[in-house]
Amino acid sequence: MIGFYLNASQKIGLGHFNRNLLIYKLIKKKSLFFTESVNLKKILKKKKIKFQFLKNTKNLSSILKKNKIKILIIDLQNFNKNIINFLKKNKD
Repeated sequence: MIGFYLNASQKIGLGHFNRNLLIYKLIKKKSLFFTESVNLKKILKKKKIKFQFLKNTKNLSSILKKNKIKILIIDLQNFNKNIINFLKKNKD
């Protein structure tokens, strides 16, 4: 499975979403979006795209393992502390 982690709102991040959506359309059956954004959650729900809403990124590693994510595409403007720590611990 391939995971897409991004956040978007009405004002910021829709370009990130559209870029990832193009990739997603090629590999729908093997993909899953992850977001903390309530706005993106609404968009994904409306478009009937598989996603998992995250309350925070503290347990991201276990969530990815649970969903059998082998590749994670992170498309964020700013990385929070949890994402930076995740990347340091999971260099693979």
